[in-house]
Amino acid sequence: MIITKYLLKEKATLPLLSSYDKLYTIQLKIWSFSNPKFQIFNLLKTQYLWKAMPIDTVKLFTTIKPTLLRATLFRGTLFASIGVLLLIVVTTFLPVENMMTWGVISLLIGGGLMVYGLIPYRRLNRMENEPSELVLVDDEYLQLIIFGKQQYTIPLSMVEKTEYIEKGNEYGIGIWFAQDSENKVIVHNQRLNMANSLKRSRQKYGCDLFIPYFGRRSYTRLALFNPNS
Repeated sequence: MIITKYLLKEKATLPLLSSYDKLYTIQLKIWSFSNPKFQIFNLLKTQYLWKAMPIDTVKLFTTIKPTLLRATLFRGTLFASIGVLLLIVVTTFLPVENMMTWGVISLLIGGGLMVYGLIPYRRLNRMENEPSELVLVDDEYLQLIIFGKQQYTIPLSMVEKTEYIEKGNEYGIGIWFAQDSENKVIVHNQRLNMANSLKRSRQKYGCDLFIPYFGRRSYTRLALFNPNS
């Protein structure tokens, strides 16, 4: 029998789980021909015994509150309106001879304001339809997946405690790391600036790592399975 398999050589390289993937640990038992107990089977030459065991996982999903969506839309509309107003003023009152220089600069600034204002709302709207996942794997790893892309893995052995944090329209799960831990956060998305995320989490939320948009219900469910919560 041919079995398609994933080989887990080290826990540090544990693949992340997506919504559509199932991960199995494969245990290979080889009976040596030199072992008298199994000589009659000649298993070294002919047979392998595979045992596939599913890893226990708990999946949590982001929830976008209507108040957050409205606040983000209002803020985005404000920035976009400023950008549009700037373009209207420039095209109306700027002399034609200055249009090549100041017109281009105004176009870049106005367009930048509109993009800056609308991108956060579009991201939240997409996250409402395609929630991010926080996956607790086998009580050993906490993995974040955003829009189907693996972001990072946190070994639970380095987590000292977790708390639910809510400040105004912002909410999520705060994580504190044990100071004496030798483990590190495993970053999978090369575009993710983990140093900035850690710095911003400490300055704004008072924790080592803040994972936004996971509601109190998700945190409560995490606390049931994670003893550090």
